[in-house]
Amino acid sequence: MTIDLIAACLAGYFMGSVPFGFLIARALGLGDLRKVGSGGTGATNAMRVGGFWVAFAVLALDLAKAFLAAKFFGIWAGVFAVAGHNWPIWLRFRGGKGLGSSAGFVLAVLPAIFVFCFPIWLIVALSFGYSSLGALTVLTVGPILGFADSARTGFALVILAAMGFWRHRENIKRLLSGTESKIKWNRK
Repeated sequence: MTIDLIAACLAGYFMGSVPFGFLIARALGLGDLRKVGSGGTGATNAMRVGGFWVAFAVLALDLAKAFLAAKFFGIWAGVFAVAGHNWPIWLRFRGGKGLGSSAGFVLAVLPAIFVFCFPIWLIVALSFGYSSLGALTVLTVGPILGFADSARTGFALVILAAMGFWRHRENIKRLLSGTESKIKWNRK
């Protein structure tokens, strides 16, 4: 590893570690996202406490941090940005589940995968009512499409999928037991 690559990965991690969901919820007086709903700091949990527009803002910012890391510092910085989102140093390594940040990474590295996977997530999430099921579906499809582009892209997406499945492990248990929470479209 070169010093430049290490510096890029660290930059990506610290960019990803900015906990936008936590900060927005606090600024709006909605409390600590880590103490409500799923306990995650991402858009889905922000939707539970703040409604659509809060979730949209969180998603846009989470997407942007990984997008910018990948665009300006390279593919591995983007991967580390997603890791930073999932395990942010500022919140004692308790962050989101990484789907929004992973989407930003994909949008930066290979937009065609984003264009293909976003409707898949939306269709699965809306059809079955589970955001987590949509996430797990695109985390499975993404690496396959990545390898069609290049080994490097495919490998990066395998890493993101592994992180995503790990972060969704409790959701997987609830999906299998039939106790997973359905999406509640809070229109605040």
